[in-house]
Amino acid sequence: IYSLGARLYEILTFKRPIEGSELKEVLQKVADGNIAPPEQRTPLRKIPQELSRICMQAMAREPERRFQTVRLLEKEINYYVESTAVQQQAVPADREEEKKSESGVGVGGWLALGALVVLLGLTTTLLVITKNNMNLAESKHGEFEQRLIALQGERDAAQATLSQYDDKLDVASRELARMAILAQAEGRFADAMFHADAAVKLGTNNAWGYYAWAMISTERNNLDKAREYVNKALEHNPEHKESIELKKQLTLPQTTQ
Repeated sequence: IYSLGARLYEILTFKRPIEGSELKEVLQKVADGNIAPPEQRTPLRKIPQELSRICMQAMAREPERRFQTVRLLEKEINYYVESTAVQQQAVPADREEEKKSESGVGVGGWLALGALVVLLGLTTTLLVITKNNMNLAESKHGEFEQRLIALQGERDAAQATLSQYDDKLDVASRELARMAILAQAEGRFADAMFHADAAVKLGTNNAWGYYAWAMISTERNNLDKAREYVNKALEHNPEHKESIELKKQLTLPQTTQ
């Protein structure tokens, strides 16, 4: 539960909840539980207090004060998302900008928050499957072959679910990268950096976030940084076509006029 709360903290603030130059310092801060709430850590992002409360409860120093199950944490986040959606639907179309400011979460934040909800649901599902399997093993010792077949089927189902989850993350990361590149082209530098950073944090095994940073660096004529980012993208996915093509362009000899 604590680690999921820390992931939510990073999604909301784009900062780690606890930072320090030495391991001893970090461990001491964890033990003290001295963590600034997300809305205080990054006040300019206008993080909703309800999301901040959920995050801080998940990372409470005393385990008994935290959510006792992943399901409860998932329900809290789902309730916030659904209630916010209802409130936004009630805002007239001519107040679209007010809609965005009321939620306190940008497009990239919503995508990342949605991915966290999917992850929570998947975690809960896998925990239920594991618990059911343990009960089955305790009650049916003489049916080893049948249990093995059942477990293999559940494993395949879990792998299929994980594959679908990875596909959703890839689509979300690709969209964030596209938005980052578009924002850079339009001169919206803060939005470009926000979307690119969100794409990197959203997908731990895809190239889109680093590709977006490479494109942004190229537009800013920082070619050394662009090469560094495109190499990182290819480390995550050596077959990423967009990064391969960009690397070819970056390695072409520069002509002088």
